[in-house]
Amino acid sequence: PFIQHIMQDDQRFNLAGIAEKVDYYFEDYAKKHHGYYLKALLEDLKASTLSFMCCYKYRSPKDIPVADYVVAFAKSIFGCESKVTAVRELSTREFYCRNFDDYSYREASYACLQYDRKDVHFSYLDNEDKAYQEEHYPETTKEDIYHELREILPHDTLKEEMERIFDKDYGVYLGMPTHYKIVVGSREAAHRIVKLLVQALKCNHRILSTRTSYTYIDSNYTIAPDELYYMVANNYGVPTVIEVGEPVTRSGRLRNDFQNVKEALLKAVREYSQNSLFIFVEIVGKQKQSHVVFRELEPYLNLVEIKEGVGTEADAERVQRKLYDKSAYVSYFDFDYVKQQCFPDKVAAYDLSTVYNSWEDFLGTVLQDKLFPAYKHLVHVKLEQEEASAAAAPYAQLQNMVGLSKVKETAQKIIAAFAVQRKREHLGLDKLSFSRHMLFTGNPGTAKTTVARLMAQIFALEGITRKATFVECGRADLIGEYVGQTAIKVKAKFREARGGVLFIDEAYSLVDGYRGYYGDEAINTIVQEMENNREDTIVIFAGYPKPMQRFLDANEGLRSRIGFHIDFPDYSAEELLQILELMLQEKSYTLSEDAKLKSLELFEQAAHQVDAGNGRFVRNLLEQMIMQQSMRIYSDASDKKWDKDSISMLTAADVPNNLLPGKKSQAVKTIGFHC
Repeated sequence: PFIQHIMQDDQRFNLAGIAEKVDYYFEDYAKKHHGYYLKALLEDLKASTLSFMCCYKYRSPKDIPVADYVVAFAKSIFGCESKVTAVRELSTREFYCRNFDDYSYREASYACLQYDRKDVHFSYLDNEDKAYQEEHYPETTKEDIYHELREILPHDTLKEEMERIFDKDYGVYLGMPTHYKIVVGSREAAHRIVKLLVQALKCNHRILSTRTSYTYIDSNYTIAPDELYYMVANNYGVPTVIEVGEPVTRSGRLRNDFQNVKEALLKAVREYSQNSLFIFVEIVGKQKQSHVVFRELEPYLNLVEIKEGVGTEADAERVQRKLYDKSAYVSYFDFDYVKQQCFPDKVAAYDLSTVYNSWEDFLGTVLQDKLFPAYKHLVHVKLEQEEASAAAAPYAQLQNMVGLSKVKETAQKIIAAFAVQRKREHLGLDKLSFSRHMLFTGNPGTAKTTVARLMAQIFALEGITRKATFVECGRADLIGEYVGQTAIKVKAKFREARGGVLFIDEAYSLVDGYRGYYGDEAINTIVQEMENNREDTIVIFAGYPKPMQRFLDANEGLRSRIGFHIDFPDYSAEELLQILELMLQEKSYTLSEDAKLKSLELFEQAAHQVDAGNGRFVRNLLEQMIMQQSMRIYSDASDKKWDKDSISMLTAADVPNNLLPGKKSQAVKTIGFHC
């Protein structure tokens, strides 16, 4: 009856259409009953049991279980009796990934994810820098929590907070009276304390779920400002753990906009501190910027500081024994040996971080010293690379490219402008706000894609972008099969390129000549996403000069959003020969003098033909030369014994006489009278 009711007016409903109508009923029901805003997605209409994935906000004044709410909804709207056989809380990432596995879900799932624009955004899950993690801790009892508390060498501050947590239980969630700052010596120790805190808070109804989000703000794993804000907004009634580290790399280059991230954090704290739990982690000796953050958070948060405790040698052995029992080394070493290796010197007290660090050190040496002794005395080769030289690699590649002098000069100006403005912002000075998006125009084979890829790497090294991500796409990646799917595919590409560069090749192909059709939908969505992501993603459009003018005319907002235009000229005959020699060098071939002359003649012809292909023409020529040389030496050598010189040399006989695309001659047709 549930599905029949939905489909009674229209038998053409697909899965997404049914889900959309279910969402409408849920929203209407929620408003009338002041209940949850439940957004449902049907997984399988043929199953004997209907499954829903629900994204709901804890906004109801009554603590109504979601299962009872769904049953009441079904009976009220559809008049059918039902029962919930199972309820399982999904992680945010699992919910997101299952909804986006197939395009048939995407239209409906977008309505769900963007229902409450202020709160429900999952864009941070696209982060590829491991800056976001999520844990689902098992719920447990008060007795088990206190038993675990004794096992982690607790400091008095943790013991006192446990007493405050269990002081009073109202049986329902009422909000966040306080937040936490954990000061420890290792990340592993922090995770143990966080887990215990979260379990205790859930046990006493101080939070709604043990789902805990982790994010790291440092030079290695950096979450974008808007992603940090949305992550906190989505964590209504649950903890957000934030570890603040160093904002710059050891080379001194700015890798993330620490100031913007900090401002996003302060905004999230001001708006959500009443109903989102903040747990800040400070690793002693590793976080040089944490004091800056905590100083600015002080007016908005009541922070309870929890320190890492210490214990006796017996306490440390007890923790070490648990690590040992859970490891794969129980069958190879007895615990006395492990204890001796981990604690060779007797000390008065041990903290949890010392225990974890000593265990990690033991694991790092036992593999070579005991389990694989053949490697014990091996002389290890140290691979050292200066960070400066690593950073200079893409610069050098760009400068060493054949020709393109104007392109290199313009590219260097753009890089310098971005880097200086970024540095001014970092120093607290006013910066000039200008569009960072670009337009590359040039004929085929003029290295547009190569230059764009190198610039993406340089932008990341200079701190202009957060990542060296380079996402290349074309019309096939952006145009959908039906109306509404195109916008979804475009937004997906922007999410994939977040923090880096999105390169749209042959962008003019999006102009399909029909107003309001798929191409227009793609271009309009691109313009919208360029504006939404202007501070975090650089878009580079590329294509042939004349068609790209039609592309720019397709939307009034395109030209104003493109800050830089680089024109890639055709290569000269001499430059094409240099490219050929570089390609031959990479493939361990040499070119005879007569072959050079014959190749140069071909390149001179190609330089005067617009559609010759530039670098692509050189690549095609090289492939033809190698095939011809292989055929020649294979036929000449009767015993099939070739020396290194003969098998590596390309001669004039291997150069084809003509490889240029031919043009069909057409008779001139006239209209008029012949007298």
